Amino acid sequence: MPVAVRQAFGATGTTVLQNNGRPGQSVPHLHFHVVPRRPGDRYPRRAESPVELEELTRQATVLAAALDNADPH
Repeated sequence: MPVAVRQAFGATGTTVLQNNGRPGQSVPHLHFHVVPRRPGDRYPRRAESPVELEELTRQATVLAAALDNADPH
């Protein structure tokens, strides 16, 4: 997945975060965040404004295509 994220979003690296259990979850579960990174970015950072549904849909489509084309090895 990190390779597909780099390809889909033109990132030069990724940060992978793992969360599980409480606090901060209404239903305890394990999940991962794969964050695209670029030189000079400021991470962690707060979103300056909410992302519109159309942009999220575009990002999901680009990522799905990158995953379809990713080398499984």
